[in-house]
Amino acid sequence: MEANSQVKNQTMRQGEMLQDRYRIERVLGANGLSITYEVTDTFRRKKMAIKELFPKAIVQRNADDRKRVDLILLSNEALFQKMCENTIKKAKKMIKLYPLEGMSNVVHYFEENRTVYIVMEFVEGIDFPTFIQKRGGLLLSLEKTVEMLEPMMRSLQKIHKAGLVYGKISLNSIVINEQRQAILLGFGDPMEEASHEILDQNTAREMNFAPVEQFVPGGALGPATDVYSVAAVIYYCITGVKPPAFYERVNGEHVDPMQSPWVCKAECTQRQSDVLMKALSVLSLDRYDSIKTFLNELDAFAFEKAPDMIYINDKMPRYAEQKRMERFSTTSRSLLILVTVVSVIVVLAAGTGYFANRLFFTRLDQMSIYEKCEYLDNISPFMRKHFSNDYEVLTEGDDSEIFWYDLTKYRRVSHTERFQKGTYKFIKLDFRKDDIAYVTYETNEGVESYKCYLEKYGSYYIVEYTSADGRHDKYKVRKEQSSK
Repeated sequence: MEANSQVKNQTMRQGEMLQDRYRIERVLGANGLSITYEVTDTFRRKKMAIKELFPKAIVQRNADDRKRVDLILLSNEALFQKMCENTIKKAKKMIKLYPLEGMSNVVHYFEENRTVYIVMEFVEGIDFPTFIQKRGGLLLSLEKTVEMLEPMMRSLQKIHKAGLVYGKISLNSIVINEQRQAILLGFGDPMEEASHEILDQNTAREMNFAPVEQFVPGGALGPATDVYSVAAVIYYCITGVKPPAFYERVNGEHVDPMQSPWVCKAECTQRQSDVLMKALSVLSLDRYDSIKTFLNELDAFAFEKAPDMIYINDKMPRYAEQKRMERFSTTSRSLLILVTVVSVIVVLAAGTGYFANRLFFTRLDQMSIYEKCEYLDNISPFMRKHFSNDYEVLTEGDDSEIFWYDLTKYRRVSHTERFQKGTYKFIKLDFRKDDIAYVTYETNEGVESYKCYLEKYGSYYIVEYTSADGRHDKYKVRKEQSSK
């Protein structure tokens, strides 16, 4: 009771206003480094979440107004100022990445009450432990787990590319929304090497989901840190067992108590089990250096076999892997030949480009959706420039620079020239940033488009389809099930 009273005295009161805009409704949580509140944005009449920088080891709430944050010792002023600056720096980077799928996005920050506040999206749903509990003890398959976590993992890639590490991923930092998608909450706490000797780092993370570098002075954090935590979450979901804490795995006896998912009879293949164990290596240098590599190696959709077939013996995964590699080799050779042929034709027909354009666009039109993604994922930068609209160099708002290809008269036309009477079919290819390609069709019946994410995840690509009547759908395409 006394502990709860102390926490209550350190938080702001219900009904208090921040920025004359955000009304505090309740406390969502506190971890020793920050306090998170549920607030109402009175301007937009929308529920939001706000994280207040509040390292309890060096600050306290002012007893008079219950709002201002005061230092316990003036000697910590430089450290706290450094943490504020670091928080603002990280917040700015996160805001630039908006919107991130599978994340509680950071949308704003401000300074008030002598500290820093981060405004984030509020996520409705249930926490991951409750979700697992409601399943009545039934474990998740690796395929289902990765499917739920995949949007979050793709966003982590972008965060890492921006030079940030999330650093606080565990079961309790993930919420499952109504669409059964995993949403990562919060904002990475602003911990600097300078604060390691003062702050109790263990209050900000869970032992079973954080790697050793987060608990040692001077430990270098990087993408491999988040790889470990994501792998730990997956491990728990498919085995029902929390990974041992780092200090149990580096005991003096040199015996790692962690058992592989394969030994635990998890619903995965032996190869996938080995991938998870590599991602859960104690030392960061032994892990995968990026979420993308980890996800590709995991390849959760490669072996869609019933559990009883998977566990007959360990020959099944090796056989499946061999067949997969054979198919990949055959596809790669065919793709290489096709790209080479088209490249040669582009060079030979550099004058008018007639044959090159006809071959490229008619071939692209005849491909299945999966083949389109795979083909566009592998063409050379020269071919991208020759056959597509580059929106990074187009003049803003100038449609006259956008080109289409007429699939009925086999000619390249401008944006305004494509309008004609009778039956027609035009195709347009656009490359955007972040390796996204749009394949757009215009016919007598209207316009339809495919937004292709050219970053392959295991055995599939992500595609967003918009039909002529405005219907929108997002799905995964794999080679064996793709259709035009």
